Amino acid sequence: MQKALAALFCLWLVLAAGACARGPGRDRAEEVYRLLSGRDRTPCSIRGVGSFRQERGGTSLSGRMAFAAQTPDKFRVELLSPFGLPVVSLASDGGKLTLYSRQDGEFTAAPSGGPVLKKALGILISPEELTFLLCGRMPVVRASRTRLTREGEEEVLTLSDAWGVVRERLWLAPDLSGAVRAEVFSSFGKKEYEVWLTKRTDAPDVIRIEGPDGAGLTLTPGRLLLNQEIAPETFVLEKPAGR
Repeated sequence: MQKALAALFCLWLVLAAGACARGPGRDRAEEVYRLLSGRDRTPCSIRGVGSFRQERGGTSLSGRMAFAAQTPDKFRVELLSPFGLPVVSLASDGGKLTLYSRQDGEFTAAPSGGPVLKKALGILISPEELTFLLCGRMPVVRASRTRLTREGEEEVLTLSDAWGVVRERLWLAPDLSGAVRAEVFSSFGKKEYEVWLTKRTDAPDVIRIEGPDGAGLTLTPGRLLLNQEIAPETFVLEKPAGR
């Protein structure tokens, strides 16, 4: 009899714990997560010009840029000279990342997810994440667990994997139209970068990305064309002859 009562008590504890885990707070966290993830699935293409500023290793570089991006993971960014000529080109065609510096003639190509972006930007960010930022969307990682908390006047959505490792924290806009700030972590819980995103309607206004070692990148798009067809070859950067 005592064993039966003990078993019933344990079952009650399990059910109670499940009810608490499935409370209103968690339900709302999952609802917000689904909302943000759903927007990520909407196709986006964008092209335009603007300015950039990069800080790395105690030095800074700034100038004009031209770019094009198409979700989920295609982009091309051209850093321009004062005369409007490309100096550095960075491209992702969805399968390969390429970097070409005309100053020193260096050409680097690697599979997506390789070290090319880290080499170019000094920040460990994926092609897909950079593409979404150029489209004015905060990247949202896949998550098994969600939690919604409040920090001052802001709501923060924490996304964790099945092991409970935090993979991303998102500071939400008041109207839940997206996130205005995020921290992204590796599968080991190490912070990879932090990003701030301000928008004008459906387009990015200012993108600020900072790595944990002090590297920083600010992109300020200017004149933009939204959701127009972009030729696939735009995202292909071929090795120059003789290089």
